[in-house]
Amino acid sequence: MKNSYLITLALTLTWMSTLLPFTELTAAPELVVSSEQKLTVSGFGANGFESQLYNAKRGADYEKPVRDEGLDGPEWQDLGPAQERAVTEEKKIMIFFEAEWCGICRRLESEVFSNQTVLRKLHGSYIPVMIDVDSKSPVLFNGEELSVRRFAQQNNILTVPTLLFVDEAGNVMAHQAGFIPAERMKALLDFVDSEAFGRQSFEEFLDSL
Repeated sequence: MKNSYLITLALTLTWMSTLLPFTELTAAPELVVSSEQKLTVSGFGANGFESQLYNAKRGADYEKPVRDEGLDGPEWQDLGPAQERAVTEEKKIMIFFEAEWCGICRRLESEVFSNQTVLRKLHGSYIPVMIDVDSKSPVLFNGEELSVRRFAQQNNILTVPTLLFVDEAGNVMAHQAGFIPAERMKALLDFVDSEAFGRQSFEEFLDSL
């Protein structure tokens, strides 16, 4: 009887989690790396002030994002075609979970995804995908058709904005929630795309530059 109660409770909680609304996250916590990577990554800025410390410590050693005319913005793809491209072009996928009502998402687009240094890295090493968490259209991931909410739930996406990184084989690598300033975004893209990912922390990666 007790086991039946516990199973019923677990199923009820799982069902309720599919009904919970997404929330907007203004601060950026640590990058969460897939358990298969067996790595705890720390060091991503919790707000814009930390990015000033980053520039003061490593501005001379790391390429700062520049704001000039050039690339218009990310060439957002649907997830299914993006996975096909990722295989042929040997690139990773960056999935941007957002919502129309999310002001921080719009700030990421206007301040970060318009930045030329960020865009050059994004265009060179990633296939960018944008997913509206309120969309009723299904997504195709690893050959399986899923609702957006189900796909988000499977990958622990609870807030917007959140970035989810997937390799060309369809393995989830890590996800990063909240707003990230442009220089942190560039570092994040470099780190996830580097051989250091999975072997050292983000701070160790920055120290090695």
